[in-house]
Amino acid sequence: MCRTILCWYFTVFLLLSSLKVGAQCYPDRHNTTWFDAWISCRKAPNPNPQRDSSHWILYDFGELYEINSVHFWNLNAPNFVDDGVRRMAIDVSRDGMDWREVGVFTVGKAPALSRYEGEDLLDFPVVVGRYVLITVLESWGGACAGFSEIRFGVDSVITTDVDNTAPQEQRQWYFDITPNPSSSNPVMVRVYYAPSGQYTVEDVMGKILTQGKWEGAPPVVEIPIDLPPQRGTFVIKLHSGKHVQSRLLIRL
Repeated sequence: MCRTILCWYFTVFLLLSSLKVGAQCYPDRHNTTWFDAWISCRKAPNPNPQRDSSHWILYDFGELYEINSVHFWNLNAPNFVDDGVRRMAIDVSRDGMDWREVGVFTVGKAPALSRYEGEDLLDFPVVVGRYVLITVLESWGGACAGFSEIRFGVDSVITTDVDNTAPQEQRQWYFDITPNPSSSNPVMVRVYYAPSGQYTVEDVMGKILTQGKWEGAPPVVEIPIDLPPQRGTFVIKLHSGKHVQSRLLIRL
């Protein structure tokens, strides 16, 4: 049973938390098939050394994110609902070695109905990390353990690859995108305290769709960036010196 699933496989579920889209009466409903789920029937050594061998799944987001919410769909297949999660621990890590427990969460048993919409994990705090580890502590009585789907809500992407030996004024540069989400093209990117650099627009799989350079006079440099014609989620990535920053952009 595969244990580590790269986050980009789940990228469609990493949405800006301020954006809500509804297209039907039950916009979050889930099907009742077992093959659209994660199921573990054999315990294995846990990536967090503080936890015993267990049923677990590890998500690698690729870089640091602020995570502020989780929506969870339990195992919804009619013959497998007893294998659904009842209690689980969620740990987060920046490097995959040092782990912090976010909390222990109790979730309801799925009804094995196609209109099942899952549930929000209440009292989920804002955390920062690259790796999210879910360890099943108790199922609903089944011999295995699993769930159908999970969605993480994020607000922003945190700076990575920062050179801490650089002067203080160089370590504080950042940028924002206006508007975001956006239906306009181009979008305006404002860079603060970085006079020059390169940018890329990537799809959620990391493919570069467009790229360019900027130069200007701090404190603020405005860069109009053309987006691909299709709607979707894109990653705007800026490089200045040894620094890299990224932001998610929703194209409406």
